[in-house]
Amino acid sequence: MKAFSQNSAESSSSTPTPAERSVPPRPILSQVDTLPTPSTASRFAQMLAPLTQQTFRHVIHQVKQELSIVHQTLSMLENQGFQGVLNDLLHSIAQKIGELLDADRTTIFMLDTERHELWSMVQDEGDSGAIEIRIPADRGIAGYVATHCETINIPYDFYHDPRSEEAKKQDRRTSYRTYTLLAIPILDQQGQLLAVVQMLNKIQPQVDPALPLSQRIHQYGFGPADETLFAEFVDVIGLLLESSKAFYAAAQKQRAAHALMTATHFLGQSGWSLEETLHCIMAEAKQLLQAEDSILWVVDRDRNRLWTDAETPHPQIPLGDGPLSKLVETGQPINLAFNHPPVSTHQFGGNTPLYSLLCLPVFNAHGTLIAITQLANKYRPSVLQAESKRGDVPERYRINFSQEDEAFLVAFNAQAGSILERAIVKADLEETVRERTQALHAQNRQLQQEIEERHQAEEKLKQLNQQLQQLSRRDGLTQIHNRRSFDETLDQEWRRLRREQQPLSVILCDVDHFKQYNDTYGHQAGDTCLQQVASTIETSVKRPADMVARYGGEEFVVLLPNTPLEGATHIAEIIRVAVESLSIPHQSSSVSHRVTLSLGVASLIPNLQNSATTLLESADAALYRAKHKGRNRVIH
Repeated sequence: MKAFSQNSAESSSSTPTPAERSVPPRPILSQVDTLPTPSTASRFAQMLAPLTQQTFRHVIHQVKQELSIVHQTLSMLENQGFQGVLNDLLHSIAQKIGELLDADRTTIFMLDTERHELWSMVQDEGDSGAIEIRIPADRGIAGYVATHCETINIPYDFYHDPRSEEAKKQDRRTSYRTYTLLAIPILDQQGQLLAVVQMLNKIQPQVDPALPLSQRIHQYGFGPADETLFAEFVDVIGLLLESSKAFYAAAQKQRAAHALMTATHFLGQSGWSLEETLHCIMAEAKQLLQAEDSILWVVDRDRNRLWTDAETPHPQIPLGDGPLSKLVETGQPINLAFNHPPVSTHQFGGNTPLYSLLCLPVFNAHGTLIAITQLANKYRPSVLQAESKRGDVPERYRINFSQEDEAFLVAFNAQAGSILERAIVKADLEETVRERTQALHAQNRQLQQEIEERHQAEEKLKQLNQQLQQLSRRDGLTQIHNRRSFDETLDQEWRRLRREQQPLSVILCDVDHFKQYNDTYGHQAGDTCLQQVASTIETSVKRPADMVARYGGEEFVVLLPNTPLEGATHIAEIIRVAVESLSIPHQSSSVSHRVTLSLGVASLIPNLQNSATTLLESADAALYRAKHKGRNRVIH
């Protein structure tokens, strides 16, 4: 790849002399990298040795430009730190790539070789900063590009490609639509994978950005010209991303150093109790190393035990056997990978599944082991908690504690040892501490009982409220949904099916000549009739998502999500026949000697131009036509 200094030299307005052409200048950065490195002075001496009077002027020009870049970088670090520069750099690179190739969205996935993961910085919607997301380096389209170092270019329509299944799920979660995709591997100067650049949705040039994405999309997607254009800049992009990699490593070290300073500050707080100090220390370590649980075990040789005041099922572990006892004897760290052979979790103080584990000794100033720091179940923050099959390690915990994690704990333990020893010596770990602990445990049990009783009372109240809410959504006479419940469900289904662009159908049902029925048989018989009709309509509708509600006095409504007009008309005819088959006498009806229904059907794919009211008005108009044409019929 070309270095920045070479590009800078080529852009200079000066014309090299014949003598200069005879000694081609090499990029300063590349030249330094290839020279022996016994010391900074000797490196510069060897670099300057071959320069002649003719080439010196050209080299000085390169040095000035590179020192200017270094000065600008140091200025940014003063204001932002490594993490801020990293965020700005990755964001700027992605934005520029998107501009060059007219991509709607561009994501740069950097490779973490130690964890075998791809990571990226994305803007946090709830905050002004950026968050780091991680995915396995062999998953999805980006993972395929990373594994095989091959470019993937999927034209319109991306959803027709079998590799789009995972992307479809992500699009549904983010309400986005991917039409075209171009994913390109970026290699470093040694030919090793550095990153994957993924571009979504090629946009037509000079199109109004206010238009919907579907109207701005380039129908043929990214073409060979885009790949050729990208290739022209890939060397510069690669160098920038290598700088990003260096900034990321520096940011991680800066983050670790900050956490270590914070933990040391906690240790030095005067007036803090031993429990408060230990809790704050382990909380810092747990957050930095992204561990699910942390425990500090104190070695009590007088009682031949390890003990902790952390909330754990086994706050004491006898010395003499088990892996922690072996660590006390040998001082050798324990680092269990997530695919380690099964171990007895209670030997580490818990009962919950133990996936990965890191235990390191804490020594005092005399070199005596006085405690053990234990971190359990390292996790990927970007992977949500999920159930796994019995015996399998969930995806969230398929990651191990790294050598960097060990290095941080070693540095942390070195700071904590002497202060922890003083805290242990000062504290009365004899009878007074045990009595106080027992009293606190008794109070805690009483408090837990009170909390449990309160929870039970709250749960009972919650159940009663749910029952009351259910009653408020049911029609008192027919026990089917009432108008309020229908209106709420209609609104929910309208918005859902508008997103999914699926049909929504409504059937309005009216009992023919029901007023005459009441006049002839009485209101009690009328109520019984409505109950029978409601039950029959509800039985005729089979799917759980369908809904039957009482719309008015003798009117009923049926809501049919994901159902086109033809299907809704068929169901309406089933309802009409079922009600007529009840053979409820109706001598005063001009339609039939039995109770019958008139039904109006309407169907619509929800959109922004219409509303649910439009659908109901269409169904009501169809019902009116059914009555006008003689009743006891279905009209749509």
